[in-house]
Amino acid sequence: MLESLDNPIWFALRTEHRLLARSHGLARRYPPDVSPLAALLHPTNDAFADLQRLVSPGEHVALFTASPLDVPGDWQVDRSRWIDQMICEASLTPRPVVPLPLGTTDVPEMLELTAATEPGPFLPQTIQMGSYFGIRASDRRLVAMAGERLRSTAFTEISAVCTLIPNFAATDMRGT
Repeated sequence: MLESLDNPIWFALRTEHRLLARSHGLARRYPPDVSPLAALLHPTNDAFADLQRLVSPGEHVALFTASPLDVPGDWQVDRSRWIDQMICEASLTPRPVVPLPLGTTDVPEMLELTAATEPGPFLPQTIQMGSYFGIRASDRRLVAMAGERLRSTAFTEISAVCTLIPNFAATDMRGT
């Protein structure tokens, strides 16, 4: 089960997100308007060639790997960085402010919030990848959110975690 965390995008696109998967041979990816995330079964030249058939010239994709890649010469690495992967093994007691479910009508505000805070890629159709929740300030502005991105049978990635104002006075807007 933990081996799926070594290649989380691949496992998400083979399990819970299989209906979103664009696949060719040894490569898979999300539709470009959902997410730039892509995966290779194994990082071989053949897999990169398969990925090339799923990516338009000039388009950026992102790969998460457990170790550095040996990227073929016909690909350009724009950014490479280490990302910590964490697993929550016990739930905490909920806070007094209850996050509200976000839906497709909230996407314009979600895009505005992610543009202001830059938590990582969030595109107009990213909301299809899972459930998203937000907190609204007393003036009803969306000031914080988080949601599910990669999902496989055993794990869910929490993503798009962003807060516009660190110390805001939030109100629970349930029932309004």
